[in-house]
Amino acid sequence: MKSHKEFRTTNFLIAGDIIKKYPFNEEFVHYGYEDVLFGKNLYENNIDIIHIDNPVTLEDYEENEVFINKTEEALRTLHMFEDSMQGYSTLLDCVGKINSYGLTTAVSLLYKFAGRSMKHNLSGKRPVLFLFNIYKLCYYISLK
Repeated sequence: MKSHKEFRTTNFLIAGDIIKKYPFNEEFVHYGYEDVLFGKNLYENNIDIIHIDNPVTLEDYEENEVFINKTEEALRTLHMFEDSMQGYSTLLDCVGKINSYGLTTAVSLLYKFAGRSMKHNLSGKRPVLFLFNIYKLCYYISLK
């Protein structure tokens, strides 16, 4: 199952008959998580995914602000497909734990008071990468 959870469309090869039988979900109209749900669909239909050592090298980098905005769009997509994505998103697993500990309000308040500052830092020239996952978590919870 791990190989299905880690499926990304950055670099993959698939047989034509499989993609025709199990196409990408056309309900996805915004950026983010379509490939994860595709991997889940393959898993549920017993289609094996074999990962090979074939790294993708990026040479065209986005500005931090563009990257953060795309991350927010992806999180809004994740929110729209939350029920389908259960068990396939570490972020959703974390949100579930926060909910179970009754910390949702605290995280919402953190976003309300510090979200703009975190985004400013992450969009700037010297981002504190530790903030990135915290920002994603806070932003996602703010969507509720």
